[in-house]
Amino acid sequence: MKGFLKFKFTTSHITEMNKMDQFSLSEVEKTFKQLAEASGIKPGEVMPLFRVLLIGLANGPALFEMVVLLGKDEVVKRLSAAINRLN
Repeated sequence: MKGFLKFKFTTSHITEMNKMDQFSLSEVEKTFKQLAEASGIKPGEVMPLFRVLLIGLANGPALFEMVVLLGKDEVVKRLSAAINRLN
């Protein structure tokens, strides 16, 4: 069940990121954590999956800083492509 919740979180996160007007470090982190908690997942449980979907590695640079540096359009594109490959 946790795997399904993580997958659902990721698809929901893409939707929420598309809605974001401000793509700042604090807003990205806040949105991520709020959505994880609303989905019944601890943020730390889904961060490695999120990083793998973005850069293909489980470890790497600080997640939220990396997301902001990549930018909203690139992050949404990468997450969407990864989800499509999994479907």
